Amino acid sequence: MRLSVNDREKMVGEGVETLQALLDELHYSVPLFVVRVNERLVERADYAATRIAEGDRIDVYNLVAGG
Repeated sequence: MRLSVNDREKMVGEGVETLQALLDELHYSVPLFVVRVNERLVERADYAATRIAEGDRIDVYNLVAGG
């Protein structure tokens, strides 16, 4: 399946059907990040239930604090 992840084309396997599976496959392990799928913000509790499809646009934002 072909997706856009942070404005880069990614090919993922057939078993990647949810946002959580995609994040696991891409090894996102940063403790604080926000995800949008097709411009819609997805709550962390909904990652496993959020289905992704061919051509979806996924944006992952790492949250950082500074001073």
